[in-house]
Amino acid sequence: MSKNNKLAVIIILLLAVAFLSSIYLNQDDTQKRKELLSQAKIEVLKGDESTEISLSDIENVGEETFVGVFDSSTSSRSEHEYTGIELKDLVMSIFGDVKDKKAIIIHGADGFSVAYSMEEVLLDKNIYLVYMEDGKYLGGRESGGMGPYETIIVSDTFSNRRCKWVVKIEVME
Repeated sequence: MSKNNKLAVIIILLLAVAFLSSIYLNQDDTQKRKELLSQAKIEVLKGDESTEISLSDIENVGEETFVGVFDSSTSSRSEHEYTGIELKDLVMSIFGDVKDKKAIIIHGADGFSVAYSMEEVLLDKNIYLVYMEDGKYLGGRESGGMGPYETIIVSDTFSNRRCKWVVKIEVME
């Protein structure tokens, strides 16, 4: 076997070990995301503080109905009526004032995450955590839906910063 072939085999083996290690190390996190999704709960974190919330907790804080635009690369632009809560109102109902924090990171069950700066979170009528679209609850992942929860940025023209299947909200210090 040539020197180049030996090097290629070693690199492939190292990559395989790294890949398998990452699967093993993320196993608990993946299981937790699946459980939260199946129970329609969201883990909300700020530093060492952590709590889980459900739809009834969200509804108790308050809800709003608003019109938002959905526009993706595979669909044409369409307006929908959404029901949910402003992200800032939800987070402040749990942790109090968060104006001095840097950002909020939203995590989906599929591993996708999106970061929103605190500046854009604090804008009125901008970022929402929604659970209904056009008067119907968002369907779950198994049924091809975006829920039970999804984040929507009203000021986002192309819907590219939404996060579907939300299972974790993390307030960054």
